[in-house]
Amino acid sequence: MWGWGGNEIGQLGDGTNIAKSTPIQIGSDNDWVSVAAGNHSGVALKEDGSLWGWGWGGMLGDGNGGNKNSPVKVGNDNTWASVTAGNLFNAAIKIDGSLWTWGLNGSGQLGNGTFEPRWSPDLIGVDRTWRAVSTGSWQHTAALKHDGTLWAWGSNYSGELGDGEAWVSSPQFIIQAAGIEAAAAEESTDGGGGSLSIFGLIIIMLGGWLFPSRRVEAYV
Repeated sequence: MWGWGGNEIGQLGDGTNIAKSTPIQIGSDNDWVSVAAGNHSGVALKEDGSLWGWGWGGMLGDGNGGNKNSPVKVGNDNTWASVTAGNLFNAAIKIDGSLWTWGLNGSGQLGNGTFEPRWSPDLIGVDRTWRAVSTGSWQHTAALKHDGTLWAWGSNYSGELGDGEAWVSSPQFIIQAAGIEAAAAEESTDGGGGSLSIFGLIIIMLGGWLFPSRRVEAYV
């Protein structure tokens, strides 16, 4: 695993707080399988199903809230299947299909029915049917279930939840459609030519169709 860029609170995970302008290897382990970069933090999964975090303490999920400049294991479980990082909060799915979130929660983006933060992974509901989850940079979350339903929660400032309602702190049903492949919860992804700027949710269907909940702008 490699990282580069700003590092004032250890978000690169290289054991320092010094920014890097070229890629630097994070530790010596070669068993990382996925990584997600959040706001001043990172989370990653290893081949053994363990979950690791570093950077800003509230995102680490280790329960103590202190910043870390190298990866620390989140809990003792080795049953994590996927993880995503948002704006000072994270979400992850275990191999049993359960959904977990932690971090800040001022807009209800954790989906636990409150607006209170959680400093370690918090089980969301009792369902074991979650397939994928995406955290947006503006404090909202979208997730898919295996039955093809799309759910969203958190901030609805720009209508990003797609339900026409106010901010909500628990998963809200949005749509059901056969062939949903992925959902992205994002405020803005703009890198110039060939980028896609999104306000709201995008659903990627089989065949490449895009179903936005609010606005999609493509720059080519």
